[in-house]
Amino acid sequence: MSVNDLKDSGDRQEFRTGAVRDTTEGKPLLELLPSWSLMAWAWIMEAGSRKYAARNWEQGMPMSRYLASAHRHLELYRMGFRDEPHLWQALWNVGGAIHTSILVHIGVYPAEFYDLPNHVGMERPPVLGEFERVRIDAMMKSSKDKNPTRPVSA
Repeated sequence: MSVNDLKDSGDRQEFRTGAVRDTTEGKPLLELLPSWSLMAWAWIMEAGSRKYAARNWEQGMPMSRYLASAHRHLELYRMGFRDEPHLWQALWNVGGAIHTSILVHIGVYPAEFYDLPNHVGMERPPVLGEFERVRIDAMMKSSKDKNPTRPVSA
């Protein structure tokens, strides 16, 4: 790998010390994600890996299954049930729906996984809105890996 293989926006941020870095503009600010929410998500992943298999969910399933489960868990939490980590499970399911929508958009998952009804028009809306599509398409376009593949799980 040479320095020319590194992604570069061409924009620079210069520090008082003289150090220079590519800017963060347009890049996801992962450092701003709420730590406790990420921990909750990860704990649900851990519990799910014991119940099913660690990467079972990555085999894919329709978005409606994720959203129905998220809705159910949110409603149970709202009603006061604390017999399960309902709020955390809702987060996990929303994450699964987002993941699925992106993988349908980029062609990794089949279009049938986007199985939601359209109650606002006659035509099927796109799986991603403009905000999401612009960011995902830019990320995919900027990849120097022209043939990205998913890692094979052991």
